[in-house]
Amino acid sequence: MEHNEIDELRRKGVLGIAVAGWGASLTLAALVPAMGAQALHALMVSVLLNIVPSLSAWQRRYDSPARIAVALMAALQPALLLYAMRDAAWQLDMHMYFFVAIAMLTILCDVRPILVAAAAVAIHHLTLSFAAPSWVFSGGGGVNRVLIHALAVVLEAGVLCYIATTLNSLISRLGNAVMQSEEAARGAEEALRLAETERAERGRLEDRQAERRREDMLRIAHEFESSVSEVTRAVASSAQALDEAMSSLDDTARDTGQQADEVAAAASQVSSSIDIVANRVTELSRSIGNIAVTAGRQDELASVAGARTDSGGKAVKSLADQSKTIGDATRSIANIAEMTNLLALNATIEAATAGDAGKGFAVVAQEVKELAAQAARATRQIEELLSGISEGTGEAESSFGELSGAIAELAQSAMTVRSDVDTQRSATSSIEHTVGDTAAGTEEMARRSAVLAERAGTTQKLSGDARQNVKALLETIHSLEQSASTFAANIRAA
Repeated sequence: MEHNEIDELRRKGVLGIAVAGWGASLTLAALVPAMGAQALHALMVSVLLNIVPSLSAWQRRYDSPARIAVALMAALQPALLLYAMRDAAWQLDMHMYFFVAIAMLTILCDVRPILVAAAAVAIHHLTLSFAAPSWVFSGGGGVNRVLIHALAVVLEAGVLCYIATTLNSLISRLGNAVMQSEEAARGAEEALRLAETERAERGRLEDRQAERRREDMLRIAHEFESSVSEVTRAVASSAQALDEAMSSLDDTARDTGQQADEVAAAASQVSSSIDIVANRVTELSRSIGNIAVTAGRQDELASVAGARTDSGGKAVKSLADQSKTIGDATRSIANIAEMTNLLALNATIEAATAGDAGKGFAVVAQEVKELAAQAARATRQIEELLSGISEGTGEAESSFGELSGAIAELAQSAMTVRSDVDTQRSATSSIEHTVGDTAAGTEEMARRSAVLAERAGTTQKLSGDARQNVKALLETIHSLEQSASTFAANIRAA
């Protein structure tokens, strides 16, 4: 690179000095009218001197021979001016162009042309000072004058050689710096190109990663929507079964209440009959027929009460079985709520890993988690209600057992009355005692029937509360389905 800079400067120097040579020829041509033949002779020699440098400049040569030819031409053109101006007042002034010519050679960045030109000037002055002094100095000047001019030329040549050497070194360093800067620029361009390539590759990689994340989010949304749909279907099915069980429980409780009312009415009727028997014990002997009829009626009522008691016992047992079924369904709902809560937790984790794109996912996952918590609370309330129902049915079953015993005892008493009709006159005291026991049993049966009716009413109320909770659970499930659908739509839109 440095050689290119120096060579370009030398090429321009050869061209410039060649042009300056033709300028000297034009000057000599201008002196021909005034100076006559000597100017014409100088002009012809000047043109001859310009031929070789002009050819070198035309051929764009700047090698060492071309530089030496240019140096000789530059040193001899002022000598021709001296010759053309001999015996003129300005001849001495033409010596200044020797210094100008030697100074121009500095542009060649070579000490050899400067030394050749300085030597040519010295030889010209020394030779002509002896052979033709008037060609150098007007009126002659002697060797001393030539030596003074030669010293000036030597000093100038020395300074110009130093300048040319320094200029060559500076241009070389400058060329190296330019080459290094160009290499650095090429390296920077290569680095920039690599950076652009890397940026493009990174962009493509980021696009692929974004597409992969979108596919993952769509897959997660699909799986989440499917899981939530399965959970909601299972919960809805369980809730529907629970609602049907509650409805059956409500009907059973209503039937149990009605049967308890009928048993209480029957017990009241039996009690009235026993009161009639007690009031007419003193007339027992005269009303054997009436006692027999009353005993038969008592037997029928005991049979009816037994049948009603068996039906009530079966209803209570069915109520207990339904309560167990409801408990199983409630536990299924609790398990589903736990699964929903776990699914919401997983969805929250997935949303956290997705960054900004998963914020909507995290909000919906939190709503799903709250809905699962509501479902869990609803199942706990249902379990509490079922616990109350279970206790009530247990007490009702126990009451029906005691009532069956009382009715069996009443039936046995009625049979005793029927079998001892013939001996009632002699067993009046025994009949009074039996009537007292029967009255007590009837009162106990009425009391237990009232308790059973109260338990049936409580069971019916608890069943109604459970059905309300089931409705709330169904609404929660519907809200969960809507939230899941909205969440999946938001992910697909993103």
